[in-house]
Amino acid sequence: MSAIITPTFRRNAVSDFKAGVDNEANNYYIGIGKLTPWPNNPGEQGQPSVGEESSTFVEPLPQVTLNEEKDVRDELMTLVKVSTDDVRAMIPKNQWKPNRKYKRYDPTDPLTFEYEGQFFPCVSVSNDRIYLCVANGAQQVAPGLNGTPADSLRAPDYDNITFQNNGVNGNPANRVSIEDDNGYMWAYLGDLKSNSKLDNDQFVGIPDVLIDTEQNESRATAAKAATGGLIYGFKVIETSNQIPTTVDLVIEGVGEDGNALPNTDIIINGQVQSPFVVNGLAAGGSSINEIKYSGSLRAAPLGYAKATVTAYGDKNDITTKIDDVQIIPLLAPIEGFGYDVRTTTPAHFVGLYTRFAESVDGEALTTVAYRQISIIKNPQRRNDSPRYTTEDDTFSDEEGGLGESIHYDKEQALDCLNYIQFEENTGLAERTAGTIMTQLDINGAPKARGTIVHVDTGNYRIYYQQADFHSGNFLPFNSVEAITIPDLSGGSNTIEASNVLEVVESEYIHNTGEVLFVDNRKRINRNADQIEDLRIIIQF
Repeated sequence: MSAIITPTFRRNAVSDFKAGVDNEANNYYIGIGKLTPWPNNPGEQGQPSVGEESSTFVEPLPQVTLNEEKDVRDELMTLVKVSTDDVRAMIPKNQWKPNRKYKRYDPTDPLTFEYEGQFFPCVSVSNDRIYLCVANGAQQVAPGLNGTPADSLRAPDYDNITFQNNGVNGNPANRVSIEDDNGYMWAYLGDLKSNSKLDNDQFVGIPDVLIDTEQNESRATAAKAATGGLIYGFKVIETSNQIPTTVDLVIEGVGEDGNALPNTDIIINGQVQSPFVVNGLAAGGSSINEIKYSGSLRAAPLGYAKATVTAYGDKNDITTKIDDVQIIPLLAPIEGFGYDVRTTTPAHFVGLYTRFAESVDGEALTTVAYRQISIIKNPQRRNDSPRYTTEDDTFSDEEGGLGESIHYDKEQALDCLNYIQFEENTGLAERTAGTIMTQLDINGAPKARGTIVHVDTGNYRIYYQQADFHSGNFLPFNSVEAITIPDLSGGSNTIEASNVLEVVESEYIHNTGEVLFVDNRKRINRNADQIEDLRIIIQF
């Protein structure tokens, strides 16, 4: 049995994800981690293996296993909470440019939002606004076949308050933008968010449903008045080759209240009723190739919740129906274009943003490299953790344009690394990340084992993780037994228990939270003044 995930399912998945973030009971974090090097790539045909320092190194793909999810949590360095304002539904950015051919929005076409050769998607961005192409100057050259769109010459231009085009000669009555644009007509959908932290060259965020706020209710009314239930065109699927010279096409419609609307006639007998133009009907009878509006859409039928085109053999004999004339009205939503941008755009993406500034108030190391970015839902924090995050430890971003200091409160940024604090002047030397230290019991036998990720020789600390089944284990370290650390020569050094002050656990409780997203990267080095704006786009 064949099946397919529908666009509605994908849009709903985006909405559900956004609703989960907006729910005050949930907390979503972006994490950075994986401080130990990736395994080398195997060499080809007897060649040496390739390490991550090589430009040809390829990082491993996530395997999406339960064990890997555990590793992601165990290997985190820092988590920073995502603000609800920094999660948005996204669409691909299709920047309007002149002399391009844009598709007409056609809800019957599964590829209406796709790029195909020289034909660009029907949704476009111009002057920080989102538009929908509802006519593109193309003629239908044969039943079921759309002709080649014309080139769009003029950028769409809309009043984002009334949802109406400024119009030729400033006439605001036009419901769509036509303005000598080679037969193109554009419907306004909404504005891009000013100073968005998520918008980029590939994706842009879309507005929320208009009834969400009192301010938007008036815009919802304007959207409905502008294009609600607008029949903006027709699609000819199949027509008879035996159409009489006099034909009356009738649009039968149902309004928002479910009641029938007055029929609208399209008379085809050489005396075409304005504002319609019919192409392809030759004298003596042939097929209808196209029905379109002759000018502005001001006179188009408006207010249809549903509509059907029926065809009759003669205007005066409406009982004779031509069954093989198939003409579909292209109908705007009854709420109007722009009311809910998700429904008329490929809103199958969600974007998340957060910022890692310098040491994140001491929650992140600044002299290490990380290799993994993740999204963790509802990680748990040790409420009694005293670590880091003070009101005095802030990051100034005046040069970055924010004009204020960044401060991460205790719930906003979570440290995820355990460390062992040693006495001053304990002889610690830098160790390669990934080496294993071992704690010895009173008889000198190995006990707890952990992976060293960083040695802070200035503060006499060793940061470690316990996430390796093969080389490490999950027994806790303590402050009353000696620790053996391998040296760079292949030997080892033992630090006596008298030099071990305390074992400090991270404020993040390991193995908590749901891993929703994992992205493996090549090594990313950090330094003391580094700022990372992390943007994640997830496709559903």
